[in-house]
Amino acid sequence: MVGLEEGRVFPAATEDAVLLDAERAAISPALRLSNDKIDEAVYGLLSRLVTLDPSARVTFSYSVRDTREFRETYASWLMLQAYRLQHADESLSYQHMKAALGEPVSAVPAKRDQASTNSAWWLRTVVGTGTSGVEAVERTFAALARGRCAEHERASDRFTEFDGDVPEAGHLLDPCAAGNALSVTELEAAAACPYRFFLKRGLGLRPIDDRERDKDVWLDPLTRGSELHDIYASTLRRLHDEKRRPDKIKDGPWLRTLAQERLKELRREMPPATEELFDRDRRNSLRTSNSFSQVNAPIPRTPSRSRCRSDGRWVRMKIRSHGLRPSKSILAAA
Repeated sequence: MVGLEEGRVFPAATEDAVLLDAERAAISPALRLSNDKIDEAVYGLLSRLVTLDPSARVTFSYSVRDTREFRETYASWLMLQAYRLQHADESLSYQHMKAALGEPVSAVPAKRDQASTNSAWWLRTVVGTGTSGVEAVERTFAALARGRCAEHERASDRFTEFDGDVPEAGHLLDPCAAGNALSVTELEAAAACPYRFFLKRGLGLRPIDDRERDKDVWLDPLTRGSELHDIYASTLRRLHDEKRRPDKIKDGPWLRTLAQERLKELRREMPPATEELFDRDRRNSLRTSNSFSQVNAPIPRTPSRSRCRSDGRWVRMKIRSHGLRPSKSILAAA
C-alpha cells in the first residue's frame, strides 16, 4: 500500500457550512457529523485489510518528500498503528518507527555497487563520504555551494541577505535618490505593491509571458514600444547631461547606432522565426528612431521686428514670405 502520508489517507474533518456539528447533534443524533466521514474511511480501509489472506504479506509505504511544495511529509497514523501491532507495543511513537525504518528508499541505492547508473553511483559515493564529499563537490561546483549556503541561511532564525536584508539596495531603489527617474505609472505601481516594485526594479525580474507567440511577428507592439521608449529616454538623458538641444546631424547617427545595438541584443535574447521578420522590424524601428531625431531637432527662429499699434502698444511681427503676421506676445509700450 503506497501513498500513506498524513492528510492523504483519510479526508479532513470539515464541518458542513449550512449545519454545524453542534446544530446537527442538537437536532438528532442520527445526523452525520464531520468526524463520521473519517470513521467511515477508516472502517472501509480496515475492512479491506481483514479480507486479505492471513498468510499474505502487506507492505506499507509513504513518501517522505513533497516534490511539488519542497517540504518533508510524515507517515499517517495508520502506519504507526501497523508498526505498533507488529511489535505488540502501543507505546511506540513516530520517532521509534522512523528510526526503525532507516534511510528512505530512493533512486540512490543503499550500496554504490548496486547502482544502475553513473549518477546514482556518484550520489551514493558522496553520501557515503559525509561532510568531506560534500566539501569536495562544493569546491568544484561553486553554484551548488552558494545554493546550499542560501538554503542554510534561509532555514535559520536570522534575517539575512537571502531573506531580503540588502541595505545597499535602499539607495538604488529610493525614488527620491538622485539619478533615479521614475514615471508616474511606476510610482503608482510601487505604492500598490512594493514587493512587485522590488522584483522589477531591484532584481530585474519580469513575469513570464505565457501567451502563444505569433509566428508572423517578432517584436509585438508592447515590446517594440517599450524598447523605443528606453532608447528615446537614453537620448534625452544624454542631451540633458550635455545641456544642449537636439542636433540632427550630431545625434542622428548616435541614435541609430544605439537602436542597432539594442536590436542585436534582442535578436540574441529572442531569435526571430525568419530573417524576413527581423529585417522588417529592424527597418521599422530604425525609421521610427530617425523620425524621433527629426521631430526633436531645433526649429530655426523666424526673423521678427516690432511695430507700434494705434493704441500705443508695441507688437512683435514675424516676417513671412507673404508678409507680416502678429505673434502672441505683446510688448508693453516703452
